[in-house]
Amino acid sequence: MTKGHERFDFGSTEVDNVINVVQSSTEGKEFQVTIMPSNLVKSCGIGGKMTLLIQDKDIVLKDSISQSEIYRFSMRWIRRFWTEKSLFCFEVGRRCPMGDGQVCCKTKKEDKILEIIKHKCLELRKN
Repeated sequence: MTKGHERFDFGSTEVDNVINVVQSSTEGKEFQVTIMPSNLVKSCGIGGKMTLLIQDKDIVLKDSISQSEIYRFSMRWIRRFWTEKSLFCFEVGRRCPMGDGQVCCKTKKEDKILEIIKHKCLELRKN
């Protein structure tokens, strides 16, 4: 996988062409991230340094100190996700209770997060 502007869009044929599927051992991975400002981020009450937890059906954002859950995004709300430079970004649609928009997370693990979420989303769409 090359670093850079990789995009994964569920409205395209890319879903059928995914090659690097991550093993099921990726369940429950946590990453330290910095949430970049956006309208959706503000509406959800998230921002700054947080812990991103990837579960089977959700992306959970937790306070980095107390580890209390601040907001949960269902994988089913995700329209697309991508990486660029040191960012992992995802876009949710109007099914999200706070509306549609983007969340971008600054991290050095953007490629790892992308692969795990790609796998989780594909698994959900099979069922």
